[in-house]
Amino acid sequence: MVFVPVNKHLLVEEINLSNQEETLIALPEDYVKKAGDRYCTVRFICHADDCWSMYDDLFDSNGDVVLAVERSMIEEVFIKDNKYSIVHQNYVVGILEEIE
Repeated sequence: MVFVPVNKHLLVEEINLSNQEETLIALPEDYVKKAGDRYCTVRFICHADDCWSMYDDLFDSNGDVVLAVERSMIEEVFIKDNKYSIVHQNYVVGILEEIE
């Protein structure tokens, strides 16, 4: 089954660019975790046909395209046993590029 986004959405996959290793620490029972960073990085997979033309160039590029998006705007769509992450094109705030 292939998921094709529509209505100006992008199909993405959340990635972690951090090199930090996860560590375990003991916390008090009443500790409340912060909501986390407002933005995150995602790997661009494909886009709806009605998205801005700049996404055509990204889709046609060779290699991974990494985008910065507003974390709270990523929607998870569950169909059968598959999870798809989509975000509306308006919530992309940047494109990350390697500096040579």
